[in-house]
Amino acid sequence: MKLIRKAGGTVSEKAKVTVIDLLRHGEPLNDGSLNGRYDVELSRTGWQQLQSAVANAFDYQAVISSPLKRCRLFAEYYTNQHAQPLQVVEGWQEMNFGLWDGKPYTWIHQHYPETLSAFWKDPWKHAAEGGESLPDFHQRINDAWQTLLSEHEGDKILLVTHSGVIRQLLSIILGMDPSQNLAMSRLHIPYGSISRIEVYHDEQGGQWPRLMFLNGQCSQ
Repeated sequence: MKLIRKAGGTVSEKAKVTVIDLLRHGEPLNDGSLNGRYDVELSRTGWQQLQSAVANAFDYQAVISSPLKRCRLFAEYYTNQHAQPLQVVEGWQEMNFGLWDGKPYTWIHQHYPETLSAFWKDPWKHAAEGGESLPDFHQRINDAWQTLLSEHEGDKILLVTHSGVIRQLLSIILGMDPSQNLAMSRLHIPYGSISRIEVYHDEQGGQWPRLMFLNGQCSQ
């Protein structure tokens, strides 16, 4: 019997594999602003970035999208073009930055210098003014991830979402300490980039995720 190598051992070739391509939305109309829940649309450049990113994409079993326009509108276009099902899932929204949402970075630096400094030094303990805490964000993304795996085991999925979401998800599958905020500060996720995760599901119900590439080219 053929075996597939995974961390800590091997699994049989009968194990199911879920493939998830994480697609960050393209450039928004208000590039240079902090867009969490602020519902801005893509610029023309942003649309071009996404069309280029998926030019050689898989024949996905499903496409999942954040409900925010900079993700959802392209996901709707893509699924209409390819006759594929679309799920719009609240859990894959960007982090809520409260009073900072939609504001230019320069404005935030000017109006909230102390709060912003505390947030960057220790975001696990200091949230944006009126925004979502990092522990809550971490839990939300973990819950959305587990739901995706349970509903789409063995499928090829395109997940259209946000840079903060992708960083947080990568911190989960790579076993990073979420309170250290390493993924947020050290992983660059550019507009229109694709990163791939493969998850091996063994016959005992175990899940073995691997990061296949970061900001790479989407291909068969």
